[in-house]
Amino acid sequence: MHKDDVFAIRDLLLTLGYEPKRAQNEEQEKLLFRRYKDYGFVHPEKKHVIEVHWSVVERQFSTLFDRELFLPTQRHVEIATVPFSVMDAEEMLIILCAHGALHEWDRLKWLCDVHELIYSTPEVDWAVAASKARKWKVEKLLYLGLVLTHECLGTEVPSAILFSAQRNASVDRLRRHVLRNYEADLKRLSVQSLDRVYYQANLPDKWYDRIRYLWIVVFNTNMNDVHFVTLPSWLSPLYVLLRPLRLIHKWGLWYLAKTVYRMMNVASK
Repeated sequence: MHKDDVFAIRDLLLTLGYEPKRAQNEEQEKLLFRRYKDYGFVHPEKKHVIEVHWSVVERQFSTLFDRELFLPTQRHVEIATVPFSVMDAEEMLIILCAHGALHEWDRLKWLCDVHELIYSTPEVDWAVAASKARKWKVEKLLYLGLVLTHECLGTEVPSAILFSAQRNASVDRLRRHVLRNYEADLKRLSVQSLDRVYYQANLPDKWYDRIRYLWIVVFNTNMNDVHFVTLPSWLSPLYVLLRPLRLIHKWGLWYLAKTVYRMMNVASK
């Protein structure tokens, strides 16, 4: 939905007993809109979670998509006799593959979503999907999702798509990373682990987009920084300096420096 509509939905959810998951004050709410892609709410008794999205990706990946590109106006479906506007199957396929890739495909159900979409919509135009993914700079993410779905679930994917994906060295590197995680059944202490950051640094195609991603990860304030140290609004610019210090505190200088060096090598390729 459009970002301008989020406040009205926020107010409605608050009257229904929902509470914000991350933003607890006005300053944190401003950061949420600047850095993130959704506003999350949870009902403390029912445990229902609602995420109000205004973008497909967060700021560090904004070069991959137009952040407000996907306003569902292409196709209409009915659910319990209520009409809804939804994306075309090709756009939905791209979104599912991009979402899974950005989250390291660490939930198998995301592969199942891609599998079910392909089998439930045989009218998918693969050439259109590939063309749109290329236009939005997420062709690599689309190929990664399709290769993993084919390899893990046996999903039928056109041979031309598989051939293009399998001969892409970057896609293969990401594929091997995901499969290693599946085999090791890794349990991460944090979704912002340095292993994940290194993986995500490989997602953009252009070296300057990878440099931009690295800069945002190291220097741009996120909600963890605000929760780590609460500063008055007039001191909020200091978060730019505090974030590297928090990362050093969390990971240790040597490990952080080594990971940044690895990411710089990725960014320069």
